[in-house]
Amino acid sequence: MSTSAKVRATTTAQSVDLATLRTNVAESEKRAYGAKREYAKGLNTLWSFDWFNLNHDDTSDEGKAVRSEKTEFYEVLKKAGHTNPSKVWGDIKRYGNEERYGAPESEGAGNQARPLDTRNVEELRKLYKANHAEGAEAKHNNFANALAKFAKEHKIGDITK
Repeated sequence: MSTSAKVRATTTAQSVDLATLRTNVAESEKRAYGAKREYAKGLNTLWSFDWFNLNHDDTSDEGKAVRSEKTEFYEVLKKAGHTNPSKVWGDIKRYGNEERYGAPESEGAGNQARPLDTRNVEELRKLYKANHAEGAEAKHNNFANALAKFAKEHKIGDITK
């Protein structure tokens, strides 16, 4: 009996339905992906600041709120038997950023790099928005305004929109 015939015979004897098992995994991943995206969207709705960019040791009120939510989220994941909640939290932070500012363009093989003028406006706009967010300290608002003035004076573009 050939090796492939032995494999078929063994698989048939065990009556494993790999097609169903594969489909179950795919559907589970799809549900998890959608749930993570919706959670990130909910956090963006709750918080107008860029929560996904805060450092883990941020002591501001915003940082404390994010850390509290993160702790509760980790507890739920651990109770469900998840072994790496930080990976999931990292995904959610990335989705929150993408939801608010759009997905970054990939720079892999076959993709054209963004023109530098476009990149300058996009990156400066992110900095402007982060520093000009509701509840930001005066020094951050001042920095945002200085950035906008600089961009306008140097004909980079309007970063306030």
